Amino acid sequence: MKKLVIVTVVLTLLVVVSYGFSRFIGRGGHRARFIIAMNELREANAELQNHGVFTHQFQGDTVYPYTNRFIIDGIVYQCEFGVESVDLYLRKRGILAITTNDIFVWVDKERGMMPLGRGPAFEFPPGL
Repeated sequence: MKKLVIVTVVLTLLVVVSYGFSRFIGRGGHRARFIIAMNELREANAELQNHGVFTHQFQGDTVYPYTNRFIIDGIVYQCEFGVESVDLYLRKRGILAITTNDIFVWVDKERGMMPLGRGPAFEFPPGL
């Protein structure tokens, strides 16, 4: 009986630890896909500025013209491109977009639009 209790406790601990580890790894994967999507938006924006057109040759994600305009605290954010990620978690949560002045915005389906800023010095959207 004592061995059965010990085995049960050990198996329970393994399940709890593996669940936590898988959530940690999954979060890292979502962040990696988010950064890839950002780079694809930068590339599409650069192609449009340099050549007047952009191609759809990206790493599985779909980059498309996204011309929504948002006004937050008196600042106008005119979007230029949006990306639909191959990552189902990101796709269900919202849309990543880039504005005409190279600012990334996250359009969350529940919370609305959040400006993320320029370059790599920004916070990820809540939940990522």
